[in-house]
Amino acid sequence: MENSYDAETYRAVYNGGSYEKGGYFTTFSGHKFNPFDPDVWNLIDIKDIAHAQSNICRFGGHVRQNYSLAQHSVLVSYMCNPEDALDGLLHDSSEAYIADIVRPVKETKLFESYRWLESKLEQDVAKKFGTRYPMPASVKAADMEVVVWEALNLFKPVPEWVSGYLDKHPFELVTKLEKLANDTNDSAFWPFNCWPHHLAKAKFMKRFLELSGINV
Repeated sequence: MENSYDAETYRAVYNGGSYEKGGYFTTFSGHKFNPFDPDVWNLIDIKDIAHAQSNICRFGGHVRQNYSLAQHSVLVSYMCNPEDALDGLLHDSSEAYIADIVRPVKETKLFESYRWLESKLEQDVAKKFGTRYPMPASVKAADMEVVVWEALNLFKPVPEWVSGYLDKHPFELVTKLEKLANDTNDSAFWPFNCWPHHLAKAKFMKRFLELSGINV
């Protein structure tokens, strides 16, 4: 399959790149970012990740209220094992650069190329920030539990797959979040609420600084 752009549109789309190698797009902080570039990990910027994730709505936007990927990432960082917290915070960082595809579509044969690029960027993030690839088991478990918690509160009626998951898995997240809210004296964590963009971004950056010790 070849592209069907005219010459002028081709230049605008690929920004000096090509159909085979892609082109760059400009990030929030001004980086010219081509996710296909093997050295693009040098341009990965936590400020771009925090900003983009705070603007990206979970579940493809098909929820009752806007709920950001940044909020999801912060919650996962608290719910996984403490030694895996930075991995948890950054586990969806690729989506800051290539967005996301809803899971029932992404996990199909047609999206093998997307999953390859997602994996590449996850490895780029790991190289940049010293996290692990593939992600630790506790992050995967926390991610799924947070997803279920989000779905219980963001959908009406609750999707069937949520009930199927809860029938087979003990659910401890509510207790953990209530304890977190009490320990931190921060009602943002409990009861369920959707953080506005500025709060999600600020909490993501605060958590990153706490966990990484990196000055930005």
